[in-house]
Amino acid sequence: MTAMRALAFLAALAVVAAACRGSSVALTPANQTASASAVGSAATVPTPAGAGGSVLAGPTPTATRFPSQPARILATIQVPGNPNGMLDAYGSVWVSGRHTNAVYRINPASNTITATIDVGGEPSYFADDGQAVWVVQSGKNAMARIDPRTNAVTWVVLGPATYDSPTPVVGAGAVWNGTEAPSVAKVDVRSQQVLGTIDLPGPGATVESEPEVAFAGGLVWIARRTGSAGIQRFDPTTLALRDTVLPGHPVLLFALGSDGDVVWAQEAASILELDATTGRIIAQLPIPTDFDGVNLSGGRLWLSRSYPVAFSLMDQKTGRPGVAFALPGQATEGLWFLDRGPHDLWVSDWDANAVYRVDPTP
Repeated sequence: MTAMRALAFLAALAVVAAACRGSSVALTPANQTASASAVGSAATVPTPAGAGGSVLAGPTPTATRFPSQPARILATIQVPGNPNGMLDAYGSVWVSGRHTNAVYRINPASNTITATIDVGGEPSYFADDGQAVWVVQSGKNAMARIDPRTNAVTWVVLGPATYDSPTPVVGAGAVWNGTEAPSVAKVDVRSQQVLGTIDLPGPGATVESEPEVAFAGGLVWIARRTGSAGIQRFDPTTLALRDTVLPGHPVLLFALGSDGDVVWAQEAASILELDATTGRIIAQLPIPTDFDGVNLSGGRLWLSRSYPVAFSLMDQKTGRPGVAFALPGQATEGLWFLDRGPHDLWVSDWDANAVYRVDPTP
């Protein structure tokens, strides 16, 4: 499974909780604590996750009907190890380097890496519980918790492997993340212990069966990468099944944060806007065929194109793309987005080993 994991599921339904700006079985986690190394690094400046996000697959692009213009790049930060997930928290932008086993902490005031934090296990996507940064270790069966005051790391074992895991989400005092069991682990943010799991029926121990998770409307939303069970919603306290949204649909769920009101879903060549309380469809938008990815960050939908590399802001009323902005390079395996405001979009490029800070206004 590649970094652009969502592109393998072009016909699937993908669900994301709309962002503002991202049976119970007890487990005994093995926790460890270590200090991270802080390394000052001069540098110059794409995501899903926490605030950052995950990329959703769209139709394979054909003819280019939307010519692009060069993006207005404000800074370029070189980040080694195939950067992907990003998070904006505690006065820093956090970027995962998948193949350096490190998280890079960037000062947005200077566009420099101020700390390189060794977390191991191929880090990918982030969550913020209000006290600490959590990052999934895609090559192991754990999540790493980073104390933003000291950059110290604590590891929490989830159970089965979480390779190429979806974005973790925070809700009801816990961090939730899918495993290949298949199950979803509930980690208490205070004790850093696994309080229980939601075990799911069907095939297990494969990346394809690993569940995707979101938290919206006070419930845990879970969908499988394969099958057609729809989106199952669970009570976060009892871990009991509450109901099923869009039954009969094959679903992918991407947790990018929630404002508690709206959930965005992708089905084939359309994006659906869902009510986070009832699960009912509010609106349906077509996905332009020029783009092969959709990413939610800052409450806005960003379209991405891997060849040639470009992105565009989707009009959330009509589904039409805005101006397409070209990035350096001819092709990439993945782009991730972090929307920090109208004139401050961060885009991590897997192949370029770079994070571009862009003004996305025409």
